[in-house]
Amino acid sequence: MIFIDTAEIIVYGGKGGDGAASFRREKFIEKGGPDGGDGGKGGDVYLVTDPALLTLYDFKYQKEFRAEDGEPGRSQKQFGKDGKDLFIRIPVGVIVADLETQTVVDMDKPGMKLLVARGGRGGKGNARMATATRRAPRFRELGHEGEMRRLRLELKLVAHVGLVGLPNAGKSSLISVISKAKPEIAPYPFTTRSPVLGIVKKAEQSFVVSDVPGLIEGAHEGKGLGLTFLRHVERTKVLAIVIDAAAIDGYEPMQAYETIIGELRAYNPNLLEKPRVLVLNKIDLLQPEHIDQLKVQFADKESHMVLTSAATGEGTNQLVDVLFELISPTLSTEEPTAEFITMELPPLPEDFSIRREDEYWLVEGRWARYISRYDTTQPWDFQYVQREIRRKKLEEMLRQMGAKEGETVVIHDKAFEIL
Repeated sequence: MIFIDTAEIIVYGGKGGDGAASFRREKFIEKGGPDGGDGGKGGDVYLVTDPALLTLYDFKYQKEFRAEDGEPGRSQKQFGKDGKDLFIRIPVGVIVADLETQTVVDMDKPGMKLLVARGGRGGKGNARMATATRRAPRFRELGHEGEMRRLRLELKLVAHVGLVGLPNAGKSSLISVISKAKPEIAPYPFTTRSPVLGIVKKAEQSFVVSDVPGLIEGAHEGKGLGLTFLRHVERTKVLAIVIDAAAIDGYEPMQAYETIIGELRAYNPNLLEKPRVLVLNKIDLLQPEHIDQLKVQFADKESHMVLTSAATGEGTNQLVDVLFELISPTLSTEEPTAEFITMELPPLPEDFSIRREDEYWLVEGRWARYISRYDTTQPWDFQYVQREIRRKKLEEMLRQMGAKEGETVVIHDKAFEIL
């Protein structure tokens, strides 16, 4: 499966069902009165974190998601059925951004549920429109449109340890030895083109280690696979800086170390505050005196240093022990995950916008779309639309903006004349 860590989707809450306009007609019952039922509410759209997912691949082809519409009301005061809610599964660690309101929510725990699009309210039937002075209303309310949102999803993998290194430093080989992961391993740079997760176990304990794409100088500016790499490092609790001690990749060990530290600092200085361990890999290719020189050279660079060989397994058990030592304090402070965490994006504004076109005034927005669905050729519907226009003080706003008597106003797709 292709690893995809960003996506943009459009979600629609279900439309509310239309109210019914009907009258009770039964034998021997005169003037039975209005009995039109209300429409059902449209379904809501939720994002739900699922630990079983590790990529946004499901959103590669499907970009639009729509909850079920509410059913219309019926005669005999029968209410329409509410539309079913839509639950969209996403991986743990996704940052959700509303592109219109710029609201951002971090979905970083399993069992989180985020309401992203509310379903529309069902329309009232004419049984609900009856009053002491209006006993036989012949109109009903239409169902309201559901919310529509454009969302950007950005996945940042949740792992305890991130393997950081230049291309061909041996990270893929190392993760395959210390965990059950099976990454692609080849003797050329950028073998790892998408993050790989593995689980490292020791007795009854375990932690998740991530091998992410190698970085090069200028990665913080997007060079190479830099941003793809750095995005996933942010969530790790411990960094393991993997260096090719044999310099097969063309970088001297100290040069490689300084490049990695420089890129981390340039992208986000907070990354350097994480616990770190320096891993000098491929020591099976070095002479003992060269290994001693490296120990002296890096003695004052990191408080934890491990010499390993993924090819022979030398030092890998020691590396696992050091990683458990560094991770243990962070594991003990982790809060237990709630069974279900429900959040919601703030409601979208229901108001409208007005702008001047060449020969008319255009009113747009959710309210305008709602009003446009009424059949203004019917006197009852037309009276209801007039009341809504007065309630919103639309004419007053138009006159304040310079509209004059006799000019045309288009509410979504219906034209009216200013009196």
